[in-house]
Amino acid sequence: MDEGTGIVQMAPGFGEDDQHACEAVGIPVICPVDDRARFTGEVGDLAGLQVFDANATILQRLRAAGPW
Repeated sequence: MDEGTGIVQMAPGFGEDDQHACEAVGIPVICPVDDRARFTGEVGDLAGLQVFDANATILQRLRAAGPW
């Protein structure tokens, strides 16, 4: 309680424990990556990019969005 941000990341499409926890409260499983490790259409204009190749674009967009 005295450390950390309190933010928890859940990835039900990428971890069994996360999947069970999310299913228990009605959070759907979304896996926007295909079997070739490329983003699917669910991520808009990044669709088709290999996930690691998209990192530079994602970081650029996050930085442009400014601090939270």
